[in-house]
Amino acid sequence: MIQAKAAAAAIACLLVSLPAGATYNATATGTVAYVQQDSPAMGYAPETFTFTITNQPSVACGAFHYFIISPNSIPDAQTRKNMVALVVEAKATGGQVEVAYDSTGGYCDQGMIGVYYITEL
Repeated sequence: MIQAKAAAAAIACLLVSLPAGATYNATATGTVAYVQQDSPAMGYAPETFTFTITNQPSVACGAFHYFIISPNSIPDAQTRKNMVALVVEAKATGGQVEVAYDSTGGYCDQGMIGVYYITEL
C-alpha cells in the first residue's frame, strides 16, 4: 500500500513538471544555421541559448521561430551543456542534427520552441 502511494506521488510530480498538453510529436533535421548565447541582460533566463537549422519548423510559440535550450525547459545543467556541445560541433563541422519538439506549440519556452532531444547525425 505504501509503495503504491509512493509510486502514485512520483507519477503525479512528474506530470506536474511537464507542460500541459506538451508532447514530443515531431522531429526536424537540418544543418545548424544559427547559434546564439542569450544574456539575462536581454531578459532571458541564465544559461539560455537559441539555434536554428536549415529545415527550421514554424511553431506557434511566439514571435521567434528558434529552438531554445534553457533551465526553464531543460533543468539539468549537464544535459544543457551536452546539447550545446552537440549544436556547436554540428555548426563547426557542417554536420546535421535531428531535433525533437512539439509541433502543436505545447512545449514553448520564452516564446520559442522547446527541445526534447538533439541527435547529431
